[in-house]
Order: sequence, then structure tokens, then C-alpha cells
Amino acid sequence: MRKTIIFSIFLLATIYLRGQSPDTTCLGEAGTIQWRVYSDIRGLKISDMTAASSYPQSPDIIKHLNVLETPKNYYKYFGAVMEGFIQAPETGYYTFNLTADDYALLKFSLGGAGSPLDTIAFIDGYTQSDQHNKYASQTSDSLYLESGHFYYFWFIYKEHLGYDHGTIYWNRPSMPDTAEWEVIHGDFLFDNACIENCPPAGTPCDDGDPSTTNDKADGHCHCYGTPIEPSPCAGAFGQVNALYFDSIYSRKIKDLLISESFPAQPSRSETLHELKGPLERNDNYGTRIRAWLYPPESGFYQFNVTGDYQVFLYLGYSDTLSYDNMEIARVDAHTYETDFDDEESQTSDSIWLIQGRLYYLEVLHQDNWGSEDFAVHWKTPFQKERIWQVIDGSFLREYTCLTACIPEGTACDDSNTQTFDDHYNDQCICVGTPCIDEDCSNARDYEPVASCGDQGSHSTHPADSWSSCLPRQSPNPLRGLSHWIEYDLGEIYL
Repeated sequence: MRKTIIFSIFLLATIYLRGQSPDTTCLGEAGTIQWRVYSDIRGLKISDMTAASSYPQSPDIIKHLNVLETPKNYYKYFGAVMEGFIQAPETGYYTFNLTADDYALLKFSLGGAGSPLDTIAFIDGYTQSDQHNKYASQTSDSLYLESGHFYYFWFIYKEHLGYDHGTIYWNRPSMPDTAEWEVIHGDFLFDNACIENCPPAGTPCDDGDPSTTNDKADGHCHCYGTPIEPSPCAGAFGQVNALYFDSIYSRKIKDLLISESFPAQPSRSETLHELKGPLERNDNYGTRIRAWLYPPESGFYQFNVTGDYQVFLYLGYSDTLSYDNMEIARVDAHTYETDFDDEESQTSDSIWLIQGRLYYLEVLHQDNWGSEDFAVHWKTPFQKERIWQVIDGSFLREYTCLTACIPEGTACDDSNTQTFDDHYNDQCICVGTPCIDEDCSNARDYEPVASCGDQGSHSTHPADSWSSCLPRQSPNPLRGLSHWIEYDLGEIYL
């Protein structure tokens, strides 16, 4: 009896170590895999994609593929993910190979969806769709898989410009040529049934709180609204105001703080919908952003800043504390947007934040010349993956107690697509002239006319000539039903 128990334990341990998936709870539909696309993300690197606030829970596009080969030349400035299960058709050693444009990464697990993933192949550049040997890293080591067992994979690639694609190949034990590659198709694929896709940020919802209005999703499966009773200095969710102070020829924030224009006389402003900018490039300027941060869940949060040249981040319970008491992270020299570990000071300590409470947040940034960017990222208790992501406007409320005033008449953007000629008025408010119709025709110096209407102007001049809107009987009975033009040149010509 004892020998039987020992043998059973040995057999179970062998099965587990050889790849039997202990967890197939998330095993989904056979023959299909989700292709999740995240749009309008600049940059080449995988980190440029994973830092986006929409990743991974709010893809812009979801398509179901029956092969691990994505559509080619689909778009530009996007990233995409495929993940799920591969069922091995035979026992033996398998090798995997990637082709992609631009950067790509394949992770693989011998367990289920919750098991650790190991990177087995990657591309730091681009390949043609059938170019299997450009990089040694695009081919995995040999992996021993058991027939009928399920193995979890996760594939991500980032497209910038040009011809985009992403494909996963393998070489199976029964394929005689080790250099032969086969696209993994639906006979061996199973979707991940545990993927949670949240409604996009801004989707109307109901937060169940009668004291709020205009409830919207935040893109991370939370719903909240704007309090009916306004908080002091707290405006609308979803945007922040960035004030820019031009003609400061320095790389140091200390020179911004002693400038005659700071803080009351900014040169210009922008409305940002995430803590990342600027939208319009410039040189020799400083930046100030004041906002309220709204945590959707209680827990520990960490913050990280990147930018060129200096970026300081402040966080507190109110807007009256001094900079010395509020600083939590800073960049003292240049970093690229997703270089999160260049300086130890970039990353804050873990900070406990309470759900639903407003925290005062301020960003100072000083640029001399170069890339002039700044960004604020965080790691949150509600993320599926603990990665740095840009703080999205869904978690920010505009700071409305501004003491700065931009000169009247200065151009601005009031974030309203149904206005034009936006500028600051004498109350330091960005306002625009309302459009009179959906086409904003009054912004184009002409008055709209009724569709298909006879305007009573019959001539050969381009501004006055007209034709029938719909085919109709011509006054000339020989012409029949058609479009026709009438010219009044002393007599009728048809």
C-alpha cells in the first residue's frame, strides 16, 4: 500500500512538472482567440503601449481570430494583444517563432492563466511577415509539451508607422525539418474566458449614488458621477488645465518659480485629458498643472514622473501646503517617457489613498530645448498588472480656483467641438463662438441654405448657379426624368 501511495505521488509530480495544466478554469471557446487593439498610442516600445491608461481593460477594437496571425497593414500608432490556450497535438519538443512589426513579445506558461509566464521570444525592431531569422531572439528554445495538455500564452506587439503585422509560428515534433515553420491555427487554440473588458472611459453608467450626476465609466470597470453639491475649487471630471510660461531660458524649476510671470501671468494654456503633455511643442518654457485626484478604490498607490528636463510632482490633502511638504517624486534630468527607473527620485513611496476622497495634485515642469515632454504615471490596487500607466483624466477633476490669468483675446481650446474662435475673455475664461449647426457653417463665412431648396439665383456665376437636388421631369419634355440646370439669359435654354 505504501509503495502504491509513493508511486502515485511520483506520477502526479511528474505530470505537473511535464506541463499538465493544473488550472483550466479560464479555458474558453475552441478555435478562436481575441485580438484586442489599443489605438492612438505613439512610440515603438512595448512599454509605450502598456503605459496607456486604456491598457489592458479597455481595448478600442476586439476581433476574434481563428489563427495566430493578425490582419496586415491594419492601421498605425496602435498596440495589440492575443492571449489564450494552446493544446499540444502531440508529445515532444516544440519551438516557437515570431514575426512582427514593430516590437513584439511572446510569453508562455506550462500552467493555466494564473500561472507565471516566461518570455520565450521577442523582437526589438521589425521583421517581414515571413522573415524568421532576422533576430536570434525571435525563436524560442525547445519546449517539451504533452499531447492533449493546455498551455497558456500571451502575445503583444506595438506598431508605430508603416506595414504592421504579428504572427506566431511553431515547429512541431512531427515536422521533419527543424527550420520549417507553421502558423498556429484554430485546431489548437482556445480563448481565455476570464478576460474582463471594461466599458471605455466616458461611457454613461449608474454609480448608484443619488448625490451625484452625469455618471460615467472610468475605463477600469468603475462608475462614478460628479457630486451635485460642488467641492471647493473642484470642477468637471476628465480634464486638467496646463498653464505654460514662455521665455524662461533654463532647465531648472527654480528659475520657473522666480520668474516674474509665475504664477499669475502664463503665456498660454492647454486642456489635457491625461497627465501627459504638452500637446503643442515648444522650447524654453515652464509648466504648471493643478488638479484634484480621485482614487476609485482604497489602497496603496505609487507614482512615477518622467520628462525633459525637470519634473516635480506634489500630492497632498489640500491646496494650501508648501512645496516642501508635498513633494513625492521628481526628475532632475532628462528621461524618456517610459524610462521609469533612470533616477531613484522618480518613484514615490507607496501611499495609502481613500476611495472617493479628493487629493490635491500639482505638476511643475521646466524645459530648455529637446523633447520637452512630461508625464505622470501610477501603479494602483485595481490594476490587473502592476505596471506604470499614465494617470487618465477619468481620475482627475479640474482645479477651478485659478489665480492666473492669460491676457484677454489669447487663443485657447475650450474642449467644445461645437464652438470656434476660442479665446480668453476678460474673466480669464476660455470661450468660443457657438456653431449654428453640426457642420459649424458659420465658422466658414457662409450662411447655410435649406437642403434641396430653390434659392432664386439663376445664373452662370458659380455662387448663384443651381441644379435640381433630386432627378425630376425636365421642362423640356424630350429630356425626361433627370437632373437639370436652368439658365435665365433673356430666354430659357434647356
